[in-house]
Amino acid sequence: MHSLRELREALSSRGLAPRKALGQCFLIDANLAAKLLDRAGVGAGDVALEVGPGAGALTEGLLERGCVVVACEVDRGLCALLRDRFGQAIASGQLRLVEGGCLDAAGGLNSEARAALGEGPWRLVANLPYNVGT
Repeated sequence: MHSLRELREALSSRGLAPRKALGQCFLIDANLAAKLLDRAGVGAGDVALEVGPGAGALTEGLLERGCVVVACEVDRGLCALLRDRFGQAIASGQLRLVEGGCLDAAGGLNSEARAALGEGPWRLVANLPYNVGT
């Protein structure tokens, strides 16, 4: 989804809209997504933890770069959208979608995300909502 129209159609066709309570903002600018990923320094074979993938703008770029992605999304409706968009990557194991927050009650990584990331190094990549980063 590289336009506001495409994003709106994808959301409305599923009865979804940005949820203010979650501070949702959706990245649609492919150039900005590429710059964010360049700054993150991710490439083929890297493992990336993506917090709040939303509609999948960064997810798409991570997958295109050959990363293995563990994406944590709290919005169940967006999880369904991500499964539809990236079903092949999920089936191949390149994308692991964790439905829920990436943190547990103690403030550490939740067990599902931790297990999916494995023991090796990984990078955190996110387009965080305003209310999460402040």
